[in-house]
Amino acid sequence: MTHTEHVPFSEHWAVLDKNARQVETLLLLIRERRSWYE
Repeated sequence: MTHTEHVPFSEHWAVLDKNARQVETLLLLIRERRSWYE
């Protein structure tokens, strides 16, 4: 069973893109907090 069976590839890509942006934002927040504590 392929994971592209039920959902169009473009939708998968949109979800991945959204997740990537959330991760990026989290990393930026963590980096900022570290610089505050130092």
